[in-house]
Amino acid sequence: RMAVARLLLGCEGVAGVRNDLVVRLAVGTSSAWRPHVVLYFPGDVQSTRDEMLRSTTGSVKYAEEYCLESTATLLSLEYPGAHVVIIKPAVYDGSFNNYGQLLTPGLGAASLQALLACASDRLHLEGTERLDTLPLVILAFSKGALLLNHIVAEFATLMTPEESMHIARSRTPATVLRAPAVRAAAESLLARSRALHWLDCHRFPTADRVTECLAATAVNIFVHGTPRQLCDQGRDWIRCEHDLFVSKLRQHHRVPCNCHPAGVGALSNTSSESPLLHERPYFMDDPPSLRKHFEVLHCFQTSCTAGLRKL
Repeated sequence: RMAVARLLLGCEGVAGVRNDLVVRLAVGTSSAWRPHVVLYFPGDVQSTRDEMLRSTTGSVKYAEEYCLESTATLLSLEYPGAHVVIIKPAVYDGSFNNYGQLLTPGLGAASLQALLACASDRLHLEGTERLDTLPLVILAFSKGALLLNHIVAEFATLMTPEESMHIARSRTPATVLRAPAVRAAAESLLARSRALHWLDCHRFPTADRVTECLAATAVNIFVHGTPRQLCDQGRDWIRCEHDLFVSKLRQHHRVPCNCHPAGVGALSNTSSESPLLHERPYFMDDPPSLRKHFEVLHCFQTSCTAGLRKL
């Protein structure tokens, strides 16, 4: 098995959802880590290398370092022994990404499960190697938070179309799946998840029902931020929503972890049996910049991935 990122075109979700995936399988096994999947939701600017190089916007200067293929390689270094799966948004216009039907109420978690199963079939993975059965670490970078927020909302609600659209801020059509199937898919994703990372995001789930359900799970929650999002005076609502999200998780008895990285160096991984809330600021003495926004992908802390380290 070669350690290269592969582009799988037109993987099938549910109810007509189709997405391309970038997959980088682990080579062999890690002496320290159990097999798992790192599931990454990209933000704006990011796409495949070829698409970014064809862009007529400023995206082209980030193509080599932060295209989806390079990001898959970077994440494989951060998570030894992990299979990296990147969900390519349905629409990329050279700068902005649109997750399309994945944000339809009822189609998010169910489609992600189906996409992982489709990728497993195409890559001829069987048994305990299948991507739709392994433990997960979910990373949402920047706009990718829209998809992570949506999945969490599906888990927390009874999935009436009106309720889900309100909580997840979705403007797409009503669900075509039955509520039990939707919740089962979301529960399966979160039950397999060992950590959820909001990586310098601009949206957070703040509805009481969502934060209460999220706080009650056994998953470690990481909220990473840079001045690009947290100190933008033209978008001060981002910091307000960030702080409200963290505050509500604490109110619901989610234990905070107060060890903050001082600079840009990645901290070593440690294991914890108790689900924690981790706030991680980076570059806070620097002015807001898109460059530092992307650099968080190099230095975000990946600790407390409970259950993934071998005994």
